[in-house]
Amino acid sequence: MSRILVADCLFFACETTGVPRDQVLGHGRTRDVVAARHLGMWLARRFTEASYQTIAHRYGRVDHTTVHSAIRTVKLRRDNSAKFAAQLAADEARFAEWASGIVESRALALTRSAFIQPPVSAQQPETAR
Repeated sequence: MSRILVADCLFFACETTGVPRDQVLGHGRTRDVVAARHLGMWLARRFTEASYQTIAHRYGRVDHTTVHSAIRTVKLRRDNSAKFAAQLAADEARFAEWASGIVESRALALTRSAFIQPPVSAQQPETAR
């Protein structure tokens, strides 16, 4: 069964913000890089079953508290800024729509690959006589 991956959240955050993947995964602290990183982590918590530790690992972080901090920051900004809340809601809606297409494509690819099997003769090695 296909599902949304942390990597999907990272890809979407990079595409949405225009920040390159290597910068989001790096240790840069500029406002745009941090915003992209926080968006990706937020989406990963909202749309995947990944733990804080797993998300941290996928973002090249050692400690899960980095993800806790990102989630807390996004919540604070959402609660204190109507503009930010509206943008976050729009990003979540666009991500949900985009991700559903990705999940469907993966499911279709898995279904097709189940029908593509090598011939039986190619699977069994010839026995020595």
